[in-house]
Amino acid sequence: DLSGWAVTEGVDFIFPPGSSIAAGGFVVLAADPEALGAAVAIPPGVPVLAWAAGDMANGGEVVELADAFGHILDEVPYDDAGEWTDEPDGRGPSLELINPRLDNRGGGAWQASA
Repeated sequence: DLSGWAVTEGVDFIFPPGSSIAAGGFVVLAADPEALGAAVAIPPGVPVLAWAAGDMANGGEVVELADAFGHILDEVPYDDAGEWTDEPDGRGPSLELINPRLDNRGGGAWQASA
């Protein structure tokens, strides 16, 4: 249950009441879910939610996930240099975690969507 959890850096998003992720599942956050769905294949049943405020910095920043009490549980510092792919850098693809078991703080754990 993600009710009240939030993305507190990069974009401003609070998960609405009743939001959840199935075991082993994931959720997609997008500025424009309809445009993203038209550009990439999102598996059926995957929740795609729109953030209401904020923008992802073009040159990189830290994205944080906080629980309903405001405790930071995870953070991802992303960049568009070094081991980070620059393909999602304003060209359309999203940035996707290759495997949730990898350390998500490094660019090698991420790839551009096909």
